[in-house]
Amino acid sequence: MDKNTVKQFRTDFESMAKLFEQKYNVKLNIGTIRFDNTSFRCTLNALEKQTPIINVTPGVLAAANPKDNDSVFISMMAKTQNVALDLHEKGFVGSMYRLPGKRSAYTVTGVNRRAPKFCVEVKTDSGARYKMPITALNSAVLIGHE
Repeated sequence: MDKNTVKQFRTDFESMAKLFEQKYNVKLNIGTIRFDNTSFRCTLNALEKQTPIINVTPGVLAAANPKDNDSVFISMMAKTQNVALDLHEKGFVGSMYRLPGKRSAYTVTGVNRRAPKFCVEVKTDSGARYKMPITALNSAVLIGHE
C-alpha cells in the first residue's frame, strides 16, 4: 500500500457512499486512513439526517422561509464563499450541526451580519459559545432543530 492507493480508495469510497447515504438517510464520514505495507484501517461515522432540510448548493440562493432574513443572509454567504450547506425548514437560527471530528453538537444561536468572516454564532452541548466562519459548516451534518 502506498499513499496514492489510499487516496484513490478514499475518492472511490466517497462516490460509492452516496448510494448508501440516500438509501439509509445518513451522512457517512470516513476518518483518517492509516496504512502500512500490507493493509490499511480507518474509522467510519454514520450520522442520521433529519428529513426537513433544504440543500444550499454553491451558486444557488435558497432559503427555507423567504421572510427569515438570517437564512437568506446565510444562503448569500454560502453562495459567495462556495459552501454547500443544509438548512432546516424552520430556519437557520436554532439548527443543530455536527462537525466531523467533534463529539458535541453545535446549535446556531445567531448571525452577526457586521462580521463577514465569523458571522455564525454557535453554542455547544456544554454551553460554550463560539463564533465561526460559514466555511466551517461546509462538511457539517444537519442533525435537527431546537
